[in-house]
Amino acid sequence: MAIKLKDGKKYFYSEAQSQQIARHLNYVKLLQILTNGSNMKSGSTIKILNQVFLVENIKSFEFFL
Repeated sequence: MAIKLKDGKKYFYSEAQSQQIARHLNYVKLLQILTNGSNMKSGSTIKILNQVFLVENIKSFEFFL
């Protein structure tokens, strides 16, 4: 899994980490972040495995099968 930010940075996670993330943040939640991120108040954050991201900076989530 990778998280891509609007500034072009990517954060990659191992398969085990991706499974852990999936348990904490289901796909519905990730889709809500992507579709409603612009509606959330500025400065809203999401914590993923001890890394805090500003929701408004997240461009996409990529899943590798």
